Amino acid sequence: MEELETKGLVISEVRTGEADKILTLLTAEHGKITVSGKGVASLKSRHMPATQLFSYSSFNLKKTKKYFYIADSDLIEPFFDIRYDVN
Repeated sequence: MEELETKGLVISEVRTGEADKILTLLTAEHGKITVSGKGVASLKSRHMPATQLFSYSSFNLKKTKKYFYIADSDLIEPFFDIRYDVN
């Protein structure tokens, strides 16, 4: 199982279930990465702040067959105000 530690900005999120998301991260080292987050949309998830749209976070990812999965995450900088003024 491949592991990857990177910092990235969440540029896209798609809800795939009640509490799951598919995220697109923009990273300096690896470009755009598609990441699966199981349960990250749950209010009880410790990954919720780091996986919000326009959050710059540190991620520890593990890759299985199809996607990278979030093993650990830490919020570095929230850019939540960008959502209110896209222009």
